[in-house]
Amino acid sequence: MKFSMAVLLGAQALYRANLKGVENGEFPDGRSELLNFYDIQYIANITLGSPAQDLTVLLDTNFADFWVPSSKCEHSIGSGFACLNHNRYNSDLSITSREDGRNMTLQTSQGTISGFQTLDNLTTPYDGVLGLGRIGLSANGVVPVFERLLSSAAVSEPLIGLSFDRNPLDVSSSGELTWGGVNSEKFEGDFPADFQNFQSISDDYWTLNLNKVTSSDFAFEFCSSGCLGRVSTGSAFITGPRDQVRQINEHLGAVESIDGYWFFFCELVHRMPSLKFFLDGLPFTMDPDLSS
Repeated sequence: MKFSMAVLLGAQALYRANLKGVENGEFPDGRSELLNFYDIQYIANITLGSPAQDLTVLLDTNFADFWVPSSKCEHSIGSGFACLNHNRYNSDLSITSREDGRNMTLQTSQGTISGFQTLDNLTTPYDGVLGLGRIGLSANGVVPVFERLLSSAAVSEPLIGLSFDRNPLDVSSSGELTWGGVNSEKFEGDFPADFQNFQSISDDYWTLNLNKVTSSDFAFEFCSSGCLGRVSTGSAFITGPRDQVRQINEHLGAVESIDGYWFFFCELVHRMPSLKFFLDGLPFTMDPDLSS
């Protein structure tokens, strides 16, 4: 049996439930299968335009916009090599495509993305990003995809259910996205009675109150006066202030690479202490025995 992480994004809040085993890879209407990309990112298949063009997208709460590579992307040393190894959307081939004349620029951790806005029909390694963030993140104030679905009554509830499986070799059950509701097969208990509710305190990112971060051997304690934490569905990394992250990694025995990432030797993971994150006063423990 495989286990998944169950997270629900509501209109103003984030919920977490106890986990339940994933039994099969069946995905009814209103649900989208997610593909596990080496336990780093989870991507979904979509179609765009008429006739439909097949693309894959990263579902990311760090964005509110929906963008994919364009067939008009130029291949150059400075900006275009990413277009060579991704599927591209050709708006000229879609009879429902309409350019609205506005340009768009997005800043990401990997650099800057520039392009133009196009209106078209959407049916629900990756080609683009489908933003699950809030409208405050939109580059041009464009209403995010899910908010459009909600306002058009395409979904009945202001909820997005996400489950992530840790088995990238079994593509039949890598994860699932549920639009406008929950899948009770993915968690134990009843919704919302048995869920823990965390209010988002921002109109852009899904932002929570992080009270402190500690280790089971009491070697450090950060954020003791409180700080803010973002929930990101587009990354498997935990990020934070450089100096504090360095202290944590050095204490855990991690090794820093030349590009700034930290790595652990698998044979030493069992010696690591547990990390405990306190959200609104509730502890969430990251146990090294559960990381493999």
